[in-house]
Amino acid sequence: MIRILSKQQTFGSLLTTLAEFLLPAYDLPQGISVAGWLIEMITERSKTQLMSMEQLILTQQHYEQLARWVDDLVLEHKPLAYIIGWVPFADLKIAVEPPILIPRLETEEWVMDLISILKRVSERELTILDLCTGSGVIGLSLAAHLCNAHITALDTNEQALKLAEKNKKNLHLSRIQFLLSDLYEGVPLKSRFDVIVANPPYIDENEWVHLEPSVRNWEDPHALIAEDNGVAILEKIINQAPYYLQESFGINYPDMSNLFVEIGAGQGKSVAELCWKAGAEQVIIHQDAAGHDRWISARMLTRRMSEAQKTKKSYYAGCAGSFSKSGGSN
Repeated sequence: MIRILSKQQTFGSLLTTLAEFLLPAYDLPQGISVAGWLIEMITERSKTQLMSMEQLILTQQHYEQLARWVDDLVLEHKPLAYIIGWVPFADLKIAVEPPILIPRLETEEWVMDLISILKRVSERELTILDLCTGSGVIGLSLAAHLCNAHITALDTNEQALKLAEKNKKNLHLSRIQFLLSDLYEGVPLKSRFDVIVANPPYIDENEWVHLEPSVRNWEDPHALIAEDNGVAILEKIINQAPYYLQESFGINYPDMSNLFVEIGAGQGKSVAELCWKAGAEQVIIHQDAAGHDRWISARMLTRRMSEAQKTKKSYYAGCAGSFSKSGGSN
């Protein structure tokens, strides 16, 4: 329990006190940042407002709530985003809840780059397929920043899709639809898209035990782990992408990629090789701000689906309700 003798103190003194309580889980600079978020939540004031106040007056109930949050962070390793209930992403406020995957800064970096790329296509109505949508963060960001984009976003997790719909409503966006689907299986047979994006599970099973407790204990492992050194789901996405990509987009924009996927650090070469084998004309491995492989853009040749493939797909689409609803949430 946080015990503070005076219920009147400055924002700075409370910030320091909370940061000290958080030291077991965060270093001092991180603790100060986290403490700032907690104080903003408890007072319902912005940091700018708090800094302009000579004194903060908090009730015993306020301190008890702060103590519960500190215990959640330090003892239970609960992610701060789940306590706050949202994360900032691409100038949007994205609601989050356990165990749906929390959007990462590294994802925001490449999504903002993708938005800049797709803004070059201003004279065409863009159709975009967002696989493993999770909270809907990538598709919603594209819908918010690209006025000519129409997005279909898919996931196998019903809880994730409910959260995505909540985010859509909160953000007042209309040019995006969310569907329950295991990758492409719920996509209508004749649907074709200009662009496919995905942030699928890509962590190797052996890496899982080495992740922070805040990840292992709280976030859905089905949204993070993939077989075959983490690339099993990436391989499925890449191999089937040519059958769902619009040929005219490649003709009209011959220098532009039509497949964009997030990858794990060190997976660049192996995932690029999957793209080449699936018929890519161009593959680029992009690194994040830390210098790690983070996403791949590829220009894939399109293919027509054979009658046998259509029959198989139609069968799977009819059985979609029997598939697991806990995988692929990103």
